[in-house]
Amino acid sequence: MLKLNILLIIIITVLFSGCSINDKAKFNDIDLIKTDDYYHLDGDKIYAFNKNFIPIGGTGGKSDWFYLNYADFKTFLVLGGGYAKDKNAAYLYSHISELKKIKDIDYESFIYIGKQFAKDNNKVFFRDRIISDADPFSFSLIDGPNDFFTKDKNYVYLYDKKIDGLNPESFEILSWTEARDKNHEYKVDMNKGTVTINN
Repeated sequence: MLKLNILLIIIITVLFSGCSINDKAKFNDIDLIKTDDYYHLDGDKIYAFNKNFIPIGGTGGKSDWFYLNYADFKTFLVLGGGYAKDKNAAYLYSHISELKKIKDIDYESFIYIGKQFAKDNNKVFFRDRIISDADPFSFSLIDGPNDFFTKDKNYVYLYDKKIDGLNPESFEILSWTEARDKNHEYKVDMNKGTVTINN
């Protein structure tokens, strides 16, 4: 009887030890995925980087964080480029240091694709804005000195704006102010968000 009790104690100890080790490993994996320059985990709480800078002694300072009490910890994932998502929404720590909430996303397919763009199976986003008419399945970034041009099988886009008349297959960026396709050379005005034929 004594041997049986000892055996039961050993089995129970091993089982519980195994669970705690697995849970810890799983938590550590999630912790690594969820922590970057914009989001940080502390236990089961998610914090986002605050735009405020707290001065210390006049010579330096520290960054401030605020608690994302509306984010779902279990499904929260950091995607890169300031983007994150949970089962309810996507989040973007934007270029002006504000946290934007992007609603009506498809959680499973929502990804960050680079620069300041993201997409899911239904929509494409520039920052937190939907790019109208963009096809998510053929949407891609355009390499070049300008980070704000993208394309799909039908159109070329600048920021979140569709630019009519450009050929997406042959379009290339020459400089911050110049581009071309098989039909024309173009003048680019980044301030106005316009592309015009260069006469």
